[in-house]
Amino acid sequence: MATDWGEREPGFALLVELERTGVRTSPQPIDDWRFVGPERAVLEGEADVAALAERLEGLSAKERTVLRLELGGALDLRAAARLEAALERVRDLFAGLDLRDEGLRVGAADADLDELGLSGFAQRAALRLREASDRDGEDARCARDALGLLVRLATDEAGERP
Repeated sequence: MATDWGEREPGFALLVELERTGVRTSPQPIDDWRFVGPERAVLEGEADVAALAERLEGLSAKERTVLRLELGGALDLRAAARLEAALERVRDLFAGLDLRDEGLRVGAADADLDELGLSGFAQRAALRLREASDRDGEDARCARDALGLLVRLATDEAGERP
């Protein structure tokens, strides 16, 4: 049974037969679980996000597959929200999804926030989050995540799906 990445011939056991003339070995299939990856994707816009979503949805035997997905590149808020929605759709279909997105940068331009049509407190909060997201560190990552959630909520409210 496959138990981790990097195994030699996962899903097979070695059958050892002792004979008077020597030892004979042969691999025997014992399981069909798979550890796939790392799958790498560089995302630079919504077209790349759509292609990744299609690739993930097209993988077979998801219920027996643990996938390591490494993301890089740079996305605007809307594309990042679409990425999160796509990952949410497939996350529970895989036996496991090991997402590594440290190489992915999400940026928010003023135009991105203007398109949301926010006002008052929500607009001020979005601007503060955008400012915080331009920095490095865990706080910036949290701010980017919060901006992504804000975009998803605002576009869902408007009747769109990211």
